[in-house]
Amino acid sequence: MFTPDPQTILIVDDSMANILALRDALNEYKCIAATSGHQALRFIHTQKQPDLILLDIIMDGMDGYEVCESLKSDAQTSEIPVIFLTAQSDPENLVKGFKVGAADFISKPFNIEELKARVANQLKFKKSLDNNTIYLKSIEEIYDTITDSMYYAQKIQHATLPHAAYLKRVLNEYFIFYKPEILLAGTFIWYTR
Repeated sequence: MFTPDPQTILIVDDSMANILALRDALNEYKCIAATSGHQALRFIHTQKQPDLILLDIIMDGMDGYEVCESLKSDAQTSEIPVIFLTAQSDPENLVKGFKVGAADFISKPFNIEELKARVANQLKFKKSLDNNTIYLKSIEEIYDTITDSMYYAQKIQHATLPHAAYLKRVLNEYFIFYKPEILLAGTFIWYTR
């Protein structure tokens, strides 16, 4: 199953004004909101995971860096892209954000067109990753089915070869050369005296 449209964005900000402005700007997506880092993590672990997280850095309790670090250290949530929304766009904060796993930064106050472009870019990339994962799982299932069939055919092939007890009884000397290419040999069996 492919990533559904519209994709879901989790907005994490302790300012309701920012949440409303972001929802309005990103109305083509399904936007949900959390007003704290703890609330965001609870939501992510109990509801359907979002396709993207817009995350404020400066929040009471758990800041955005801690939230992002927690998400990236969990195999279940590590692939969700995080865009930091912050008024702190100095190099030290940018580096710290990227080190904890941010995909991008948007400076506050944000430009709506820039916001839409960055969000669309991250969602497009996430959708590609999700769809590639689905394709790989499908290929693995097909490979497993083919391999299982080959092992079953190998058992049938072994069963068609004469047993050693029979060959000892009917032939004084004999040998069997059975060398499959991978799992199966050709179906040609040749006997001679």
